[in-house]
Amino acid sequence: MLARVDQIKRLVAQNYDVQEAILRLSQDQNTQLFTLAESMKRHEEAVTKMLQKQDENSGAILSQMTTGLGILLEVKGILNQVCAAVVDVRVFLSTYSITRTLDPTKNLPLVVEDALGNVIEFPLDLIHSWEVLTAFPSV
Repeated sequence: MLARVDQIKRLVAQNYDVQEAILRLSQDQNTQLFTLAESMKRHEEAVTKMLQKQDENSGAILSQMTTGLGILLEVKGILNQVCAAVVDVRVFLSTYSITRTLDPTKNLPLVVEDALGNVIEFPLDLIHSWEVLTAFPSV
């Protein structure tokens, strides 16, 4: 019976050692999990701050883009008005008889001076084609 008691004591001691090892292992894992949880919490806070900053920046950029687009559309409208005004002025000037007579070269002869300083005036009424103008120097 003493042998049986000794055997039970050894089994209890082994069981106690195993339970102590399990307890230490469990405590180590708890410590590691706690450290990991704290690290994840810090990381989550950092990511949250970055996302908040990104949201603020996105809002500011979007606001500036909206303002810029509005300005570009206004400039486009102004340029369209300027183009229309230029076209209207050109049409008006081309149909208005006073501006057609403002040409300072109208009804003036073609003046040609050769290398020797001879000046020849050629009436524009006689020039009806390019061939006539190119034949002129040979005359």
